Amino acid sequence: MVRPLLEVLNSSNILQAISDNPANFRFPKGASVVVAVEDWRPHAFVDVVEDGGPGRPSFTLKALRYTLVRPPDGAWGGRQANGSWSGMVGLVARKDVDIALGPFVVTESRASVVDFSLPLTMDHLRVMSLSGAPEMDPWAFLLPLRPMVWVATIATLLLAWVATVVMLKLWRTPGHTSGWNPFRLLFEHLRVLLQQNSELGNCRGWERLVFASWLLVTNVLMWSYSGNLMSLLAVRYVPHPIQTLADLITHPSLVAILEANTAYTQLLREVQDGTFHDLAALEEASRMIHIKAYDFSSALQRLLRGGNHAFIIENSSIEKLMAEDLSRTGHCDFYKSTESFLPSSMGLIAQKDTPLLPAINQRIRMLTESGLYEYWVRSSTPNSSVCAQLPSRITVKEPIGFFNIWGLFMVLASGLVLSTVVFYLEVLTVRCSGVITSSSTTTTTRKNTRRDEDSPTSSSRGVPSNTLHRSQPLSLSRPKEVLYCLKSPPVTK
Repeated sequence: MVRPLLEVLNSSNILQAISDNPANFRFPKGASVVVAVEDWRPHAFVDVVEDGGPGRPSFTLKALRYTLVRPPDGAWGGRQANGSWSGMVGLVARKDVDIALGPFVVTESRASVVDFSLPLTMDHLRVMSLSGAPEMDPWAFLLPLRPMVWVATIATLLLAWVATVVMLKLWRTPGHTSGWNPFRLLFEHLRVLLQQNSELGNCRGWERLVFASWLLVTNVLMWSYSGNLMSLLAVRYVPHPIQTLADLITHPSLVAILEANTAYTQLLREVQDGTFHDLAALEEASRMIHIKAYDFSSALQRLLRGGNHAFIIENSSIEKLMAEDLSRTGHCDFYKSTESFLPSSMGLIAQKDTPLLPAINQRIRMLTESGLYEYWVRSSTPNSSVCAQLPSRITVKEPIGFFNIWGLFMVLASGLVLSTVVFYLEVLTVRCSGVITSSSTTTTTRKNTRRDEDSPTSSSRGVPSNTLHRSQPLSLSRPKEVLYCLKSPPVTK
């Protein structure tokens, strides 16, 4: 009959053997070990027995009889409001089981009631969300050139224009007139940038040299722009909006899903300020729920695929869930955040002050230093690296739709509106200028007529003054067009 582990460890010979040679220690007559375990893939795989109950399966391995126990609440364990512990930590603290596999995040509060082994692995939390549908950036026509290149192009345009204007002002050849005003020169340089024809006119050698330099720069630039634009039109953007924990917190409706009764949930209950305090506040806003570790696979299909929820779990769990979904669907539908937080070391736990801990640590050291544990984890997660680093841009071959390039039509519409406004301003300016010129001419004619009427020479020539007055087709009222021009001079009788 194999005795329980606690009874075996009461033997002084056993304790001395563990102390002298923990690496090679073996129980001479075996022992019965009760182990707490819960399903957490890829670290621990637990299958429910056929009758649906948790069961207490037992097996014997090298004179050790193991009895596996699952915690009633399916949790790793956290401290409750009354000071007790739930989950597997509670089972070990109450000495209902000898050890618990976990692995468990090492915390000070847990270390006060159980003993931790050497770290078995390191892990950290990330946010896992549903990827958006591929879409094309409507402003992709601006992407072939970086912002600094656009700025440099505009600056070079202005520099070439200013250089030409200044040289025309300073170097004037008698009898030579180019007939170009500064604004005409600016538009000529702009026409070259837009790949339109240009009218050089009667230009001198240095003018042609400046213009040719600008022409060479713009041609090389536009050829590069056209080639890059053709490539970018085939690119689709996959939205990955949740890249940090702050993105999740500030999202208006996304619901966070965490594992229940863990070291992380205990931290959220105790933190007083900062980002994790804001995360804990989501529970009061009905934007946080807690589920058991073995329910994440089903929650991935029921909740996360709907796009309204996000997981906050360990990176190893995310890779396992994404790999399983890839094997099921054939494509990567989920992504993980670039930001990681709360890095933690994880290990097994045993009863407080157990003498068996040195022997356990020696076995764990051999597993970790040889890389055997990481190999087990990776081999149990096929395709784990396929969806690990998803690109935010993908290349497709399909016709381009209107909604893919509506940014171009927005630029066209803006240009048409602006040109219409400029057109009406020009019409108003011409009309006002004509009214001012007409009013000035009318005023001058009236003054000359009155001067002729008062002049005695007009009568001596035989032309009556009243006849001259009646022959002028003058209007004594203000023209209607003057009402549209506030700066026109008033016409007085």
